[in-house]
Amino acid sequence: MGHVDLAVIVALSLPTGTHRISSHGFDPFIKFPWSKDLARGWSLSGMQSFFWDTGAGGRNLVWEPTLMAEKEISGPWSVFVEYAGDFAQQGSSQSRSPTLALHIGSLQSSRSIFMSVSGSPRRRQSTFLRLATPFGRTA
Repeated sequence: MGHVDLAVIVALSLPTGTHRISSHGFDPFIKFPWSKDLARGWSLSGMQSFFWDTGAGGRNLVWEPTLMAEKEISGPWSVFVEYAGDFAQQGSSQSRSPTLALHIGSLQSSRSIFMSVSGSPRRRQSTFLRLATPFGRTA
């Protein structure tokens, strides 16, 4: 069992892109990722992220916590389950309730296959299921 690996990421998003994906403001954010190897091929990791998005003439703080458990199966193969939440101080642009996600998947070196279930606890119609895999060859 090893120590906990920690990092800090500080950044500023630039006002580019369409109105659907951009606030058209300079939006700062800070992230605190961490990871810890456990016994027998298990590991835990996560991140606490804070975004200050521009909107409605001011800033909206969004807290985004994640937590992931991963298990090495054999060699380069591993499986994982991840929780992610999106909690806006003034509600998101799509709803006033938090967005929650559960990702379950498998990784092999630089390739991954994962299943994602996302949605809002108060809006069942926003829940969706996604299965993804990369295309093409990787070196």
